[in-house]
Amino acid sequence: MTDNNFPTLNDIDAIALWKQGKDAWNQWVEDNPNYNIDFSYVDFSKEVFEGEGINFSGFCFPNGNLSFSNAFFGSGRVSFFRTKFGNGTIDFMGARFGGGDVHFTEAKFESGNVYFWDSNFGDGNVSFSNVKFGDGDVHFTNAKFGDGDVHFANAKFGDGHIDFHGAKFEGTVLFKNLKNLKYIKNLSFKYATFDGPLDISSNETFSCLIDLTSTKTSHHVSLHGLNCTLPRKPKRISRFFPNSSWMTHKVANDPEDEDRARRLKELAEANQDHEKAKEFHIMEMQAKREFKSPLGFLLTTEFWYEKLSDYGRSITKPIWWMMIIWWVWSIFYLFASFIETGKALWPQAAVYSAAQMFAFIPSSRGARNDVGDALFCI
Repeated sequence: MTDNNFPTLNDIDAIALWKQGKDAWNQWVEDNPNYNIDFSYVDFSKEVFEGEGINFSGFCFPNGNLSFSNAFFGSGRVSFFRTKFGNGTIDFMGARFGGGDVHFTEAKFESGNVYFWDSNFGDGNVSFSNVKFGDGDVHFTNAKFGDGDVHFANAKFGDGHIDFHGAKFEGTVLFKNLKNLKYIKNLSFKYATFDGPLDISSNETFSCLIDLTSTKTSHHVSLHGLNCTLPRKPKRISRFFPNSSWMTHKVANDPEDEDRARRLKELAEANQDHEKAKEFHIMEMQAKREFKSPLGFLLTTEFWYEKLSDYGRSITKPIWWMMIIWWVWSIFYLFASFIETGKALWPQAAVYSAAQMFAFIPSSRGARNDVGDALFCI
């Protein structure tokens, strides 16, 4: 259990101290801030009356490692409400919750890694609402959640990896209004199974593409409030225009982001969220970019689709480009007319350029002929 030189409070002594209550426990921790705590393989159902809950609400743990690995919490309610965990590794691997509600609401984890690997939360509701994770990694790999609702509302994440790889959810799953997303390295639900509705949302933007590849979903998946960024890095920077976004070739940091964006697009399309589907399709195209030759990007329609119209999402960009084209050709026709007739006919050049752009309008064709005669006929 230990990867430090701290002494360890073993299961028998830890249980005896826990039974004295929160105040006695917290006073001991204040007097012994650097300790490992070992509750591994403890059967808490034998320590309380049948159906009575397990309460760690308001408890503070020391800075060492804490292990609840393979512990059994019985059939009652389990509460870690406003519990403060230390800086060490927090280990709930293989822990079993017997069916009552499980609350880690407003719990605070410091900088250590947190493991709920292979934990079984039973059929009660599970709440990690308003929880604060530290800068370590958080693993719910292969965790099993039963028929109850799973809430991560307002959860605040740190600078680490968040992994629900292979987790199984049978009830409603809510990751709503997540916090501090700019520091997350990745959020993965790869190979997870969702037998109930899934809602992921935040007012902030993820610094990565969440991974829902190879997931199984059977109910509605709401991604409407999900905002992601495709992490990209420069592959080639122009020698003459190093700060130009046009000439800087960016590629995805992770080649697997293409598949992640495609899966997010697929889920959005399946749930008729066409706006989000288009957004993830754009990220999919950007993640696919390779830039094999220095100027090869100028020959791709996807590049021009982005630069000229922001993938069809902008009205002002096409209008500005149309104005630029009109202006440039007006100057060209003005000089051509001056060379031909010796006169600088600016209004006629502007009208002629506009008529060329809208040649499909009948009145435009007539104006083009009349103004053309004025410009080029001596």
